Amino acid sequence: MSANYREPQFLLPNCKNLKLPGTGTSVGSGLTEDRHSLYSMDFGVGEYTDITASNTFDFNTDNFSISFWMNKGSASGSYQPLVDFGGYSQSPYNQGTNIYSNNSNQIHIYNRGSNPSNWLTSITTSSGWNQVVIIRDGNNLTVYINNSTEQVNQTFTGVSSINFGGTATSRIGGANSWSGKIDEVAIFSRALSSNEVNTLYNSGSPSNPMLLSGKPVAYYPL
Repeated sequence: MSANYREPQFLLPNCKNLKLPGTGTSVGSGLTEDRHSLYSMDFGVGEYTDITASNTFDFNTDNFSISFWMNKGSASGSYQPLVDFGGYSQSPYNQGTNIYSNNSNQIHIYNRGSNPSNWLTSITTSSGWNQVVIIRDGNNLTVYINNSTEQVNQTFTGVSSINFGGTATSRIGGANSWSGKIDEVAIFSRALSSNEVNTLYNSGSPSNPMLLSGKPVAYYPL
């Protein structure tokens, strides 16, 4: 089941991403506005959108970064899937990495495989829109929630291979108990700097990741 588009998620200064200005109005400035975040995808329980299998996400021991925005609805349960890389249409179900939330609003990074790992943040998301950024830099895995200036980031050390798959379908949203909005999913084949995380957060109004000097290898504005 696919998810649904909903009304604009963020309002830029002067409501510039609300709508195209009508004749004689001063709202916005027409087609010169950057409207990359005009909409978000609204997922009900069991709704999702699939990403065709690609070895683009097969980072293994290489650096990577994942950035996305989430707004939890009436979700409940210990497993609320947000983004799953290389974990679908694969038998047995033992590859890929799943990013999900729980009832305590913590973020899990679950790496499947013969020796699975599950990293759980002590920092949590809040009500409304939250930016989540996950960065692997060497053997460190760092999670930012709403930028390090808003909430202390958390780093896991001693991280080895992370299997994103590449031979199976990836998925945004999913079954089980997640419901809510997801937007601006960007995957980078490098470690973002803290300054770049701050740029993407942009005081709570997301900036376009395609404007960074090192563009993402995949970008799903939804």
